[in-house]
Amino acid sequence: MRHTARFLAASLVLIVTLLAARPANAQGFGLQGGFTYDTVSGDDDVLADIQGKSGWLVGLWYGGSAPVTFMGEMSYVTRETQNESGGKLKRTFLEFPTLLRINLGSSNYRVYPMGGPVFDIQLTAEDADGNSVDDSVNNYDIGILGGLGLQIARFAIEGRYVWGMTDILKSNVDFLEDLGLNETKNRSFQLVFKLRLN
Repeated sequence: MRHTARFLAASLVLIVTLLAARPANAQGFGLQGGFTYDTVSGDDDVLADIQGKSGWLVGLWYGGSAPVTFMGEMSYVTRETQNESGGKLKRTFLEFPTLLRINLGSSNYRVYPMGGPVFDIQLTAEDADGNSVDDSVNNYDIGILGGLGLQIARFAIEGRYVWGMTDILKSNVDFLEDLGLNETKNRSFQLVFKLRLN
């Protein structure tokens, strides 16, 4: 856990430093936070007793106001899956969406569809008792994000959906098979709130 905190702190300091050194006419940046609701995809019979769980995210974003622009983000994200017998898999990630954003409207009020790839780096993976299962699950995920946002002045709210493309498991493991996570992929709905700082 100590290594995770150091890595996260160092990453945030690096991002803030890079943004602070940008030219005056560069794109804007800000803070973001929100909620996730995560499920897994796979065989319906296998997944019948798996329940989605809510999590949260917090991070930074960087993007522009041109009609078509790039938007990059870095967030700390928690995800959790549980079955009816109480088995759990809780994972934390650094998430890096690299999105194409289409701005529709004025600078004070706009709607924007967005989409692109998402790269997740796993920081921790634990079972219901808090034991590490890092050796059993993939330590990364690659997915596709699609969503829609509404911006009013410096504030924005976004609804997004992430389709994970990477299997959760590294290999067949009894603990995770019992949980129902054999050959499954992550699915995540996100509700994100943003504040523009410049």
